[in-house]
Parts: sequence; structure tokens; C-alpha cells
Amino acid sequence: MPPKRAKKTAPAADTSWETGLKSAQFEECSWKACVSLLAGGTPADEELMGPLQLAVQQPQRRLFTLVSQEAIVATIHHLGNPKAKKPKDVAMFHEVTEQAKVLLDAGQEVPCELMANILKFQLLQVKASDQQRMAAKKVFRYLQHVGATKLYLSVKSALTGGIGIIRNLGLGLVL
Repeated sequence: MPPKRAKKTAPAADTSWETGLKSAQFEECSWKACVSLLAGGTPADEELMGPLQLAVQQPQRRLFTLVSQEAIVATIHHLGNPKAKKPKDVAMFHEVTEQAKVLLDAGQEVPCELMANILKFQLLQVKASDQQRMAAKKVFRYLQHVGATKLYLSVKSALTGGIGIIRNLGLGLVL
């Protein structure tokens, strides 16, 4: 009898999101970030970081974003369930949270490399929301510039005929 063929192993999991996440650009010439890391070594340090966290979360500090362990775990639980219905505007590379959710549900710690990927995912979300804020500000300034008459016509046409006016502004926006 001829020898038996070796069984084929299962194909590797699709990690196209992983390569995309690792190659995603965080800083660009039109968008720069300053990331600061605070880590408390003693209970006194933790106590001093509390007021700083509260100050960063104030509405007047819109250009500051706090990313904490609690926020990361909340994001993992919110986006990490692969069977749950995802919102329409789910962030790119949200698949990274699915692996972490499996580990957290099993009672294990998230490995450092996976935590680094989740942190980059969070920072890319901050970047995307800031770029949306800047684009909306740009549209608002343009509409202020053209005057109230054109603003009325723009809003009227946007409400009745879709978003054609926004596309015609030459800003490259799709709202």
C-alpha cells in the first residue's frame, strides 16, 4: 500500500487587518500627535494622576484624549464580540479587539504585542475623529465665508437633494 498523505492543517487565520494595522501611518504631514504616557509606581502617584485625568476630560480640552486601561477594556468588550451586531460606523481594524476579548473572557491577560496593537487602534481612532472635526470646521469656515445667502441655499439643497453641495465644495468630503 502506498503511504498515506499527510493531513492538511487548517489555513492560518486571516490577519490582513494585522498587517494593515502595523503599516497604518499615525503621523502625517497634515496631522501631528504628541503622545504622553503616565504610569504611577506608587499609590501617591495614582492619587496625583486623578485630578490630571479629570482636567483632560473637561470639554474645553477638546484636543486632549485620555486612553486608559479601563477605556481599552470597555472598547474590547464593546467591539470584541465577533457575533454581536456592529454599528454602521465601526472603526477600521476593529478585529484586533476580537482576539483580546477571547483572552479576557478566558481570564487571561492580554499579551504586550496585542496590547500595543490595541493601543495603536485606539490612537488611530483618535486621529480619525480629529480629522473629521477638522474637516467639519473647514466646511463651516467655507460656509461662513460665502455668506448667509449661499449658506441658506447650501443647507436647503443638502436637505432636499442629498449632499451634492458638500461634494461640490472641492474639499474632498463625504458627509
